[in-house]
Amino acid sequence: MKITATKLTVVFGNSVALRDLSFVIDEKAINFLTGENGSGKSTLLRLLAGFINPTAGKIVYHEFGSTKDRLEIGEFSYLSEKSLLTLNLTVYQAILLSRMGNKASADEVIYNWQLKNLLNKKISEISLGERRRVSLARSLKSGKKLVLLDEPFANLDQKVSNILNQTLSVLQAEGTTILLALHDFNRFTEGLKSNCKVIALKKEENERA
Repeated sequence: MKITATKLTVVFGNSVALRDLSFVIDEKAINFLTGENGSGKSTLLRLLAGFINPTAGKIVYHEFGSTKDRLEIGEFSYLSEKSLLTLNLTVYQAILLSRMGNKASADEVIYNWQLKNLLNKKISEISLGERRRVSLARSLKSGKKLVLLDEPFANLDQKVSNILNQTLSVLQAEGTTILLALHDFNRFTEGLKSNCKVIALKKEENERA
């Protein structure tokens, strides 16, 4: 899936989150969204997911010669910078729910993300890094046309960072379009870096009107 955005502006009250932004997200590629805090990275991801609407401008999603201006929920995965996990669920329950009760699919995710030792713990009982790992395991599914990740490497150790890099490589090979908002580009493997497109946002363009 290719995405084109033309003159996007997002305004919250008197605050301009994005102003007159145009870009292209390449199909079947890893696209890297960069910019300092307050430059609008999280806003742009939410915009592309359809959780908010632009104040002005247009987004077009291109696939198989056709276009549309909004995605269906099942067509994409989205990971927020903040954990949205239900705290009173166990890790196993959280993974199983994300796979619609499919035990075989859940078991595969548990194995791939090395979650076996956490399964009986509640989300409220595990560390921030472990919660991030569970969130990633829930979000990164094969068969999605678009994956949107907000600071996916936050609170991850090197072992889990390697799992994430491997998973992104698999999704890219399957033809998934990926957009990540990141502070630390060095968390990517060299192979992913060489195939990345960078979209840079500048905070000074988005100051209060």
